[in-house]
Amino acid sequence: MKSDLKAAIENDLKELNSLYKEWFEIYHKISAKLGLSDSEFLIIYALVELKLNRQKDIADYYCVSKQTINSAVKKLVKTGIIELKQAKGRDMQIIFTQAGKSFAQEKIIPIVNVEKNALVAMGPKESQELLRLTRKHLDIFKKHTTQIL
Repeated sequence: MKSDLKAAIENDLKELNSLYKEWFEIYHKISAKLGLSDSEFLIIYALVELKLNRQKDIADYYCVSKQTINSAVKKLVKTGIIELKQAKGRDMQIIFTQAGKSFAQEKIIPIVNVEKNALVAMGPKESQELLRLTRKHLDIFKKHTTQIL
């Protein structure tokens, strides 16, 4: 019985990891289709949906190095999607150019709407259940990783 449970858990973990991989692949394909690197997509998405507009905040949110975000910001500035504006102290605020606003409206907001529609299609009960179980799994995982970290 124990070996059956162990095998079932191992299969569940493989499926969970496979689902995460598939999720990341979808966003990677979207980025590529838009002519963006994954990091560039994250920056634009962060500006649109998360309202994050500082490189440090975006890097921290996505657990990506500041250098990776900085390199992507430079490319987005060069392509005319965003610009940097002086904020408080040494902080630079990332803002859309007019072309960037149009790009976000035409290309990124429809993706956000697809994400929202996927939750709507699940219905409120399943959507809340997904969030509850994901939160529970994350909390258990965090609890056990504190012993490692």
